[in-house]
Amino acid sequence: MFTEVLVPFDGSEDSQLALEVGAGLAAAASTELRILAHRKDPDDSILSVELCEKAFDVGRRYGLRPHLTALEPKRFLSDAIVSEARARPGSVICMRSHGRGRMAVFTGSLTADILLYGPGPAVLVGPDCVGMVPENGGPILAAVDGSHASETVLRVADAWAFELGLPLEIVEVVPTTPDPAIAGALADGDIFESGYLANLVRDHSELRNHGASYDVLHGKPAEAILGEAKARNASLIAMASHVPLGFERLRRGSVTDDVVRHSRVPVLAMHSVPLVEPDVSIDGEESDEDSELPYQVQLMWM
Repeated sequence: MFTEVLVPFDGSEDSQLALEVGAGLAAAASTELRILAHRKDPDDSILSVELCEKAFDVGRRYGLRPHLTALEPKRFLSDAIVSEARARPGSVICMRSHGRGRMAVFTGSLTADILLYGPGPAVLVGPDCVGMVPENGGPILAAVDGSHASETVLRVADAWAFELGLPLEIVEVVPTTPDPAIAGALADGDIFESGYLANLVRDHSELRNHGASYDVLHGKPAEAILGEAKARNASLIAMASHVPLGFERLRRGSVTDDVVRHSRVPVLAMHSVPLVEPDVSIDGEESDEDSELPYQVQLMWM
């Protein structure tokens, strides 16, 4: 599942909520908790007495003795976090996220950087998050959109559900007004909405949670996912994202951002396609081969 939970922490209330979630997750999975300390104010000491006391107080409440690591100063905080995660294979990042959506085009987004360049999934704690996995014993709700790219989250969600002893429930959101071609197929009886999910569970033979349930939702994706998570008392929402950048983010927004911004439970988010590192020749010149970035892969709505 994961070997360690990494929580960026600067002592603020925002980062403390993420630390609470990360500590609860580490305790539930019987694994290590590592706090990645960084400065909120450049004049403050990274490992101040106050910050250490806050960190260890949270750890004690969950029966943990957290490890503290001072993040190496870098130009961007995301670089320091990603470097630490890559140095610790099997770890998962748990962090505060504001789900800025289209505004991230102008303000930048730490979350987008972590998802795009990080080595694996991240647990995102939004502004409205109040719960912790698996405090309420509810299911992990995995959302897919009908594309193969969105299905990459299933294996991770299944592993987490298995290790945490939680049910796995898979949902697909169908727009209220579907694409004309899909609408015609539905009218002709060529497509059965639940058939895709049934085949998905059947074809993913690696899933250990063979009792996974599935359902088709209708409406706007973010609203439907959030409503279903509330109705099912979900412990965690899991979804893949292609992290749209630039004009695409401004034009289309991001369903993952919308879900994180309004979810009352943490969101397990992962990039739908692993980032491809460019090939580097002996003389140090980058090859054009494999240089296409994964965010150019288009999903239906994530």
